[in-house]
Amino acid sequence: MKPENHIGEKHGRLTIKDWKREGQYIYFLCECQCGTKRWFRGDGVLNGKTKSCGCSRRKGLTGKKYGMLKAVKRSDRKYRNGCMWICECKCGNTIEVSESDLERERKTHCGCQKETNLEQAAQQARAKNQEKNMREGTSLARIKSKKVPSNSTTGVRGVYYNAKRGYWYAQIKFKGKGKHLGIFKTKEEAAKARKAAEELYFNPIIEKYSKPE
Repeated sequence: MKPENHIGEKHGRLTIKDWKREGQYIYFLCECQCGTKRWFRGDGVLNGKTKSCGCSRRKGLTGKKYGMLKAVKRSDRKYRNGCMWICECKCGNTIEVSESDLERERKTHCGCQKETNLEQAAQQARAKNQEKNMREGTSLARIKSKKVPSNSTTGVRGVYYNAKRGYWYAQIKFKGKGKHLGIFKTKEEAAKARKAAEELYFNPIIEKYSKPE
């Protein structure tokens, strides 16, 4: 029978829509009951070896886990010659992933791990930078900085105001330990005490490690 005479025939879940010849083989363009259209070798379709686009086998993906993803159900959306799957990620997100990406484990999470990895990399970079700047248990970058913390209510580093008791006080942190510098009647006095403490504690170590090796 001529290949064109098979157009319209149904074999399993496949309906033949068109045909072509490539080399010594005949190929049929078939539409599966699931809606997928693909080219198959004609002999496989006619002898019954090829009965579907593979969707019958795909039903087995439901409930399967691929890394952090769990296949829930097949999506109505198609991807190239295959299908998409609605998947739940362990983080709670729901995404659509192509069947090929799932089975080949090219996609194992919704993208949340990328964000986590970026944050971990940032934390490691900050820790490495901090370690690089540590001298005798003190961060050189921190004690050299003149920047006032964003949460400061006085505008002066290490100076605070106790509104309940109506006094100012100053403190300084050096080598991981906090040092109380006293209680003062004015902000200026507290700031002066803080500056004197910086000269006493910070300046020697800054000068020591600022010298060329």
